[in-house]
Amino acid sequence: MCLLVITLTNDRTLQEVTKYIDKPIVRLNIDDIPFPKLSYEWNGNKFRHSLDNLDLDSVTSVWFRIANLFYTKEKAGSYEMLNRACREEMVFQLYGLLEKARWVSNPYRIKRADNKQLQLETAKCLGMTIPRTLVTSSPEEAIRFRSDVGKIVVKPVAKQMLINSEGKLLAIFTNRIGLEDPVDFSLLPISPAIFQEEIERVFDIRTIVVGDRVFSISITQVGRKTNDVDYRDGRKGELIYSRIELPAELESRCVAFVRNFGLKFSAMDFILGTDGIYYFLENNPTGSWIFVQNGGRHPIAQEIAKLLN
Repeated sequence: MCLLVITLTNDRTLQEVTKYIDKPIVRLNIDDIPFPKLSYEWNGNKFRHSLDNLDLDSVTSVWFRIANLFYTKEKAGSYEMLNRACREEMVFQLYGLLEKARWVSNPYRIKRADNKQLQLETAKCLGMTIPRTLVTSSPEEAIRFRSDVGKIVVKPVAKQMLINSEGKLLAIFTNRIGLEDPVDFSLLPISPAIFQEEIERVFDIRTIVVGDRVFSISITQVGRKTNDVDYRDGRKGELIYSRIELPAELESRCVAFVRNFGLKFSAMDFILGTDGIYYFLENNPTGSWIFVQNGGRHPIAQEIAKLLN
């Protein structure tokens, strides 16, 4: 009996949970070069899949830490891309082969839960409030939406880091678009985007759901970040974290939301509007949680460990 952790080399928060695990841990860093010795075989009598000579039939639980593969050092050329695709496929095959193990969470279900439009429809069906939203590749639709709604924000459809000419990692955050701001919508057919009504906020909320437990913190932006629309690029001293509890009915809906997608874990984002309404923004089935644990003194690591044990 062992725990398989599928993660990346620079996973610095793994120890937060594994210190509570009471069975052997096997780690698969999918970005390791050379790639780990992962094998699948039919030997004439039985099927065997192994990692560094460990029979993976001994895996009773899997902690899937990442949703998207990302390499900061890619060589140009079709062969390198083929090599990368082959390495990734070696990992993907595990999803179907280890069906008897407990996954936190199942990657097939994570992929479905990453669908932002489906998230909004699910949240609405469960009684949550959502902002007016448009996901489009049409410049005309984007122009109409801004005209109808007024103050809006924009964010990319896909989660992807970028690398500039100096090799520095870049991220695209949510940005505000005013009714009169000069915006060129003509590139939407090349890169579709998500547009949402901007909600006047009291603060942001990050909610972590582990099984049927719900943990939340408020995130208040101060100083340079006051009244900003995306807290993720906040520096030290610009974000204030406070432990909060969502209304009981909303917490129940959060648990129902996660169960609806067949997940064991999720990170959900809300805004408390100045109108007193909690607005659902989006869900990240493999989202960051350490700052919620630390900012709210929540036992999130212990709860994840319970699932994996």
